[in-house]
Amino acid sequence: MMKITKIEPQKRRKNRWSIFINGEFSFGISADDLYHLGLKEGQIIEKKELKYIEDTILYTKGKDKALHLLSYRSRTEKEIRQRLYQESYPKRVIDRIVDFLYKYSFLDDKVFAEQFVKSKMQGKPMGKKMLVYQLEQKGLSKDIAEIVIAKQDINEVEAAYQLIKKRVNIMNITEFTLKEKQRVYNYLQRRGFSYDSIYQVLDKLEKNIQENSN
Repeated sequence: MMKITKIEPQKRRKNRWSIFINGEFSFGISADDLYHLGLKEGQIIEKKELKYIEDTILYTKGKDKALHLLSYRSRTEKEIRQRLYQESYPKRVIDRIVDFLYKYSFLDDKVFAEQFVKSKMQGKPMGKKMLVYQLEQKGLSKDIAEIVIAKQDINEVEAAYQLIKKRVNIMNITEFTLKEKQRVYNYLQRRGFSYDSIYQVLDKLEKNIQENSN
């Protein structure tokens, strides 16, 4: 026997309620759906009723939520799962939604990675190591991240040089001091550029500064 033992408002999600069955959290639902379904504490709920709620109301609302998120920008499977989990959708419903998104190509980790890399390199460039790390944080495998990045036309030295030029006014520097070199090195290292790329940038900066000071 399944019994609704508690219904309470969610603290972080306005107009959403948490439903507990037999003392355990079961799913989250909107205030409107809660009203229309007429769910109440102490109510006995049959398996077929719970299945109906999951297969129709929760699945439809969750799918619409996922598509709404994807309408703004591409996202990874991990990001979609996290957002649906935050709104208290059951795992089995989330699994079904993710399957739908893959089936109709709304989710594609390689496409996401390509768009992510292009966006980052056009804005505030970073090294390949940092790109791989950030893609992994978004739920992509290291293999996929490295394959996608390897296919991109990324010139780390040029990207790092153009980035640092925005921070160092070469025309106003007459001497490239050890302290200044260390600052540049640390900054580019934090941005994920390789040691080889950083040293090439330092050499290029030093040559340009020497030329401007002569």
